[in-house]
Amino acid sequence: MIQDDIIEKIHVKILRYEDVRIKRLYVLLLREIFIFAVLFFLIKSFMLCVMDSDASVFFLAMILGVIYYIFYDITHTNKLFKSFIKSKCSNAIKKFLSINSNSVSKNEITKSNLFGYFEDVNVDDGFCGEYDGVDYAISEVTLTAKSSKGFDIKIFNGLIILFDFNKKILKDTIIVHKHDDSIKQNIHGLNIKRIFIPLTLIITSIVILVFSSSGGIKSIDELGFALGLIVVPLAYVFLILGLPFLILHIIQQRKQNMVKTKMEDIVFNKDYIIHTKDPIEARYLITTAFMERFLKLQKIFKTKNIKCSFFQKNKLMFAIPTRKDLFEVCSLYTSLKNKKYIEKFYSDIEEIKKIIDVLKLNDRTGL
Repeated sequence: MIQDDIIEKIHVKILRYEDVRIKRLYVLLLREIFIFAVLFFLIKSFMLCVMDSDASVFFLAMILGVIYYIFYDITHTNKLFKSFIKSKCSNAIKKFLSINSNSVSKNEITKSNLFGYFEDVNVDDGFCGEYDGVDYAISEVTLTAKSSKGFDIKIFNGLIILFDFNKKILKDTIIVHKHDDSIKQNIHGLNIKRIFIPLTLIITSIVILVFSSSGGIKSIDELGFALGLIVVPLAYVFLILGLPFLILHIIQQRKQNMVKTKMEDIVFNKDYIIHTKDPIEARYLITTAFMERFLKLQKIFKTKNIKCSFFQKNKLMFAIPTRKDLFEVCSLYTSLKNKKYIEKFYSDIEEIKKIIDVLKLNDRTGL
């Protein structure tokens, strides 16, 4: 079979680095043994120098610190080994699979309107190819934005797949899950509801606790003061976060000028919302057959949070969230003689091609 032949060729290419894997694994094990030895020495020293109660605190702190370091070290070392294999075998693997290094660009992701706001695109893996007459590009990405305090906020983590569509697209149309709020992110990448509701509960609980410990509310003035302690902080949060969110939302709506459109498929309407600049064209693009095939993708990728965009004259983009590391051909902790990672890698590629088959993107006569 062609599949077995390709897997075997990739396996032969990667297998030559088995000695490198073993050496790196031994170095890692020796490093962890050394860390445990140092930890044991430090614990013994502390127990001899300080009281038992103090020693227990130091003991716990060191144990937690070492556990964190070991977890980071094991994970990071594995990533470095996988990057090493990719750098050595990437060209051969791409040749065997008839793919190249190009991935989905940040500009294309922005134009799709699938994400309200993001700043950085971190690509773990990316490539493009052609299958059954359809060009595709795939990126395993993490989209992030900066909070007002400078922290990275994860907007999306998963696969972004771009296809050349077989119909001309005049106006943008997107399909999103009802519970997907990533297209409504504010300027800091935050959803105000996620802050406002928990903050309301926290502030109210604190005020109730304070007045309960002081004997409760005994007059109208104290009631007004208590309500002020709740309302004023919430009003401040709204002005700082909520108002910019509303302004940005209004600007985006005017800029995009998209409206919600329902389709005839009751099952589809139950989970998904269609935003479009042209409801008539949306019904032309998203036919009953397309909706049925779109729902099949849920089973293939085991998620209901798939969303897609028709844009830029003939582009169709899918965003599929996933927590799994896809397109991995090896692991430091598994012998390279074992083909399971290569088989999984090949299977991941085939799953992408299923989208073309399921949605019949190669059918030039329509959907």
